[in-house]
Amino acid sequence: MLRYGLPAIVLLFLSIQSAFAYEPVVLKEGVDHVRLGPQMDYLEDANGEWSIEDVTREPVADKFQPLLMAFPNFGFTRSAYWLRFEITNSTDKPIKLLLEQEMAWMNLVELYILDKTEQPDIRRAGVNYPFSEREFIHNHFLFALDLKHGESKTLYLKLECDLPIIAPLNIWEREAFWQSSNKLAYYYGFLFGSLLFAFLYNSFLFITLREWVYFCYSLLVASVFMLYFSTEGFAFQYLWPEYSQIVNRATISFSSMFSFSLLLFSSVFLDLKTYFPKLDKAFKTLMLIYALLIPVNLLNHDLASTISLPMVFANLVLILMLSAGLVSLISGNRSARFYVLGSTATFLGSSVNVAWSFGLTPANNIYYHAIGIGTLIDVILLSFALSDRVKILREEKEAAQVAVIDSERMAMENMAKAKDELEVKVEERTHELSMEKERAEQSKEQAEKAKEQAEQAKEQAEQANKLKDQFVTLVSHDLRAP
Repeated sequence: MLRYGLPAIVLLFLSIQSAFAYEPVVLKEGVDHVRLGPQMDYLEDANGEWSIEDVTREPVADKFQPLLMAFPNFGFTRSAYWLRFEITNSTDKPIKLLLEQEMAWMNLVELYILDKTEQPDIRRAGVNYPFSEREFIHNHFLFALDLKHGESKTLYLKLECDLPIIAPLNIWEREAFWQSSNKLAYYYGFLFGSLLFAFLYNSFLFITLREWVYFCYSLLVASVFMLYFSTEGFAFQYLWPEYSQIVNRATISFSSMFSFSLLLFSSVFLDLKTYFPKLDKAFKTLMLIYALLIPVNLLNHDLASTISLPMVFANLVLILMLSAGLVSLISGNRSARFYVLGSTATFLGSSVNVAWSFGLTPANNIYYHAIGIGTLIDVILLSFALSDRVKILREEKEAAQVAVIDSERMAMENMAKAKDELEVKVEERTHELSMEKERAEQSKEQAEKAKEQAEQAKEQAEQANKLKDQFVTLVSHDLRAP
């Protein structure tokens, strides 16, 4: 801890007081929560090299500017940022406070607390440090702050991050904070519990039915779960608390995995390869990009050099999803209506979150968690879409079975009719053959009779010839010998 002589501290505090261009945060009786924003000044440290001594003395101290935002939001930057504000206890009793920095992905959060008499109190936190070194075991960054009656303190906060520097800051009365945190735990429990149930249920359906679309949906749900589990700081807290170097890299990799699985599910669910081959090629191109970004971001030590690419394509993914869903719906895919509604929920949630990040909405948790709520609605609606798809396939299968049964029945009827007709024809032909046989036999008998008559006639003729010969012989003899 840095040590200053008392005269230097007094002069330092007086110079700080004169440099402030705003009213201090005054804590009054009955106020248990204050959202910090315009009450602060900020300073950009382009090279991240200034110390607390530098920013509290001229000429650097004069470079602080009023923060004209609902909360600090400096976007993607390689710079460090300093925040400065004063807090005063105007109540008639000492108060125990917590300073909360909500964004769990901040690499460095350094807090310097100055007052008139005490030495500077320095606290350090951030994902650059193991989770066990935090002042409080919580997914947000928390710092204890105690103020006596009428006491004022000046706070400096230094922020550095590979991801966007978005730092909603709150001052809480401690009991009020833990009550609010417990309420927020219900939201997290519902969110992660719903996602876990959806993952297990659809994994079971995939194993049972062997339908590829259920595997794609399970992968999508798993990626959503891990993305939010990491973004909200729970992955660092529960999965790799001692491996701080991979925290933000894992978050960006999960983001790429989410986009990849979303594209994969959309392609399979809408059957783009069959019905929209050109759109399917666009989806597969983006899938290839995100598949490559997953290991690249996980192994890359300089996230600032690659993080812009998935962020740029994220909006394109949402636009393609909505376009594919609308085209499929217009083409007659009934289950695409749930897909379109789900994609719209994600798009609206993302839009609200972006508006929140730029300070265009009230600075509260509802707007911050809009993207999580939208995604959860999307996951639920996609589950309905899968159920509807199964229903449609079952109806089509039943219709096909009815058609097959009708075809088989008609075939059997035709076969029976053909059999009857054939039997009639066979009987008729058999009768005709019988008649022909009888006629043939009659003809044969008549022929035999005719033959017998002819033979009899022949014999009679031969006998007549013999008698004639005998008569001629006798007459001749008589004529020669009278």
